[in-house]
Amino acid sequence: MHKWFATYFGFSRRELNGVCVLAFILLLLWGIPRVFSFRTGEAHEDIAVQIAEIERFVATAKEPKPANDGYEYGSGDRYEVPAPEVTYFMFDPNGLPVVDWKRLGLSDRQIRMIKNYEAKGGRFRKKEDLARIYAIDDADYARLEPYIEIKRVKSTQPDKQVPQYIDPIAEPTEPKTLHIDLNEADSLELQYLPGIGPVFASRIVRFRESLGGFHHVSQLMDVYGFDSVRFAGLAKQV
Repeated sequence: MHKWFATYFGFSRRELNGVCVLAFILLLLWGIPRVFSFRTGEAHEDIAVQIAEIERFVATAKEPKPANDGYEYGSGDRYEVPAPEVTYFMFDPNGLPVVDWKRLGLSDRQIRMIKNYEAKGGRFRKKEDLARIYAIDDADYARLEPYIEIKRVKSTQPDKQVPQYIDPIAEPTEPKTLHIDLNEADSLELQYLPGIGPVFASRIVRFRESLGGFHHVSQLMDVYGFDSVRFAGLAKQV
């Protein structure tokens, strides 16, 4: 019996080594797909978790933010932000310090525009000039207007002509005439002339700067858009 079994089922050493190698290869082929599918499942689970977190973040970002109700929020609580206290006092807007503008309740943007206007040579000659500042709205001007007190400062430069009304001696009933020096007036002063608005006032100032100063009033005709009708209406006032 043993001889018969060894004849039909016996293996040599080389054949036994071949069977072992073949069994190892089969085991390897059987195990690789299972290991790969296990790792792929973990990756899919990680991606699913990340997608869920992204969706929660997007949903939170789309939620409307609470309106500014005078409170600030932080650490889950809210605390009231005190409104800046406004102090009213009689003031001259010309050269008024920044701290005083803030006491009157103006914002940093409004104060910056006022200071830029002054830096370019602008001057407030009457109360209504403050309302011409772009950042000053009607509500701000209405509450500040009763406290504006513009001081009249006499010019210390004899050659600088400050716009003023001159009453003719011979005919005191005639309309008062405005006289303006084209080389000294700023864009706000030029708007007092008939037919001159903010656009033409700005053009005249830019033309004067590029020219180096006017030598004759007729040079106004060289300003872009200036016509003879407009020149005739103001020629006696410059």
